[in-house]
Amino acid sequence: MVALSGVRFGETNEDVRTVQKALIAQGHDIPGGPTGHFGEQTKAAYVRDRHHVNHSGSDFAARVQQADPHRPPAPY
Repeated sequence: MVALSGVRFGETNEDVRTVQKALIAQGHDIPGGPTGHFGEQTKAAYVRDRHHVNHSGSDFAARVQQADPHRPPAPY
C-alpha cells in the first residue's frame, strides 16, 4: 500500500515510484519512467488519469497496489 501523504509534487520516494508504475500500467506516458520523483511528467500523467477516468480515491489506490502487489503497506 502507498502512503499518499508522501506522494506530492517535488517529492522523491518509493511511494511516488509505485504511483508512477500504476499510471504507466494504465497507459499513461511518463517519458522518464518510474524514477520515484514527482515532477512535471508525473503531474501531467496524473492529471490525464483524473481527466479520463473518473475513479474515487480508493479505486486509484487499488490500481497503485496492483502495480506493486509485493510492496508492504506503508505506515500512515
